[in-house]
Amino acid sequence: MRLHQKLCKIHGIKETIASKFIMYTVRDLKIGNIPLSELDLVSGYLLDEWHNQKWAQRLEDPSYGGRKGLLEEIVEHLKSDAIAIDYFWTLDREYCSKGRCQECDL
Repeated sequence: MRLHQKLCKIHGIKETIASKFIMYTVRDLKIGNIPLSELDLVSGYLLDEWHNQKWAQRLEDPSYGGRKGLLEEIVEHLKSDAIAIDYFWTLDREYCSKGRCQECDL
């Protein structure tokens, strides 16, 4: 969390970008010795990103096959890698925003 706060002090970097930076360096590049389960403090900021927020709303919307409390269940299942919630960004960008619904496994 201290790293996240320090990153947010850099001009132009807000909470979501700081979380993505941590995600890319710690999880994807495997830099540092931080258990992924401890990144839940910064993962919540990823839901503020537009693509992720859109999916979070869909999970709670019955017209899209969602239901109340589904997002919380998913977050609970992601405790071992909380930052994986950013997968919604990729899902929306690669499939939803391009109208590739038939190709999507969901």
